[in-house]
Amino acid sequence: MRIAHHNLSQLNALPMTTAQHGQMTGPTADWRRLRLVIGLLAPDIQRAMLTGTAPGHVTPDWMLSQEWPLDWAEQRAMFGASA
Repeated sequence: MRIAHHNLSQLNALPMTTAQHGQMTGPTADWRRLRLVIGLLAPDIQRAMLTGTAPGHVTPDWMLSQEWPLDWAEQRAMFGASA
């Protein structure tokens, strides 16, 4: 998660720093692009991942294999659903 936030910062794409979005760039590597989404998940999902309270089916491979929507309610539904 720390890497995702760091990468978002380098791309001027942090959700909380909208003033920098005019200088936003895109990731050039697929590896980096796939992991950026983790930094855009709903705050409670990120907290569950960091505190070890995520559902049992949530693994790094599962997280990276999902097509995560931007809508936090939809993310929460996916996160709570079993694989």
